Amino acid sequence: MEGGRVPDSELNPMENVRTGVAAVSDLVKAAADSPAGKAAAQNLGQTAVTVTKLVNNVLLPVAAVNYACDRFREYFQNKFAGDLAEKTANIPPEHVIEPKASVAGPALQGLAFAHEEPQLKDLFLELLASAMDSRRAATAHPAFVEILKQLTSEEARLLRGPIGEQGVIPFAQIHAINRGTDTTIPVYNHVTFTKWLDGTVYDIETLPAMVDNWIRLGLVEVQYEVSVADRDGVDPYRWLKKHPHYAQAEARVLEKGLDIDVVHGYMRTTDFGQQFARAVGILN
Repeated sequence: MEGGRVPDSELNPMENVRTGVAAVSDLVKAAADSPAGKAAAQNLGQTAVTVTKLVNNVLLPVAAVNYACDRFREYFQNKFAGDLAEKTANIPPEHVIEPKASVAGPALQGLAFAHEEPQLKDLFLELLASAMDSRRAATAHPAFVEILKQLTSEEARLLRGPIGEQGVIPFAQIHAINRGTDTTIPVYNHVTFTKWLDGTVYDIETLPAMVDNWIRLGLVEVQYEVSVADRDGVDPYRWLKKHPHYAQAEARVLEKGLDIDVVHGYMRTTDFGQQFARAVGILN
């Protein structure tokens, strides 16, 4: 930095990125034994050239405002273009466009702070790729950048499951009931069979707060007092009494001479959440 300005040398086209793109293109061409394969390789090369120009002429100058930190500078100079080229490789060259500044500017700023967190970095890059594809650019809402800035890496990982689900996901609340005073005491909120991990029931203490955040951001909605219908005669809440929270709540509630009660509900992705999921690559 000289006088608060990035030297022009730091904004020059990145030869290592171009070399990498050329190498990928060469590999594809070498493997192309059919006219279709050769056409695909040619399109990849054309797309790479177009993306490289956009990176050098449009995105890197915008990203330069984040060069105050050495870690940001190193990423944007040496890795960013390669990462973005990978995300945009399948865009036909005629559909590669300059992203809107309202998306690209804030996205690059967010990426500067998130590039060391793979889950978040991937979503920022996917959003930029959507904004650079004329077929999908309309899905890249500027608000999605702010949503990504308000997610943790763990949330970014877990969101891929529930947002990718078709239909609704069974949720439940666990309450303690005092029959004598006819009062209800909340014990656990947003209890669910977290099958989007690996098919087992997990006790994730931070999940309720994550769900509240997703609701606040408009990605999902959760309703209670409405049960998910049986699926092929199978109770969608059959996992509930095996959930660690249920066992913990039951022990605490019975010890105090209260009754335990559950309220069935569901979570579903909003239309806004579905558009977000498409724009950041969670949904095709």
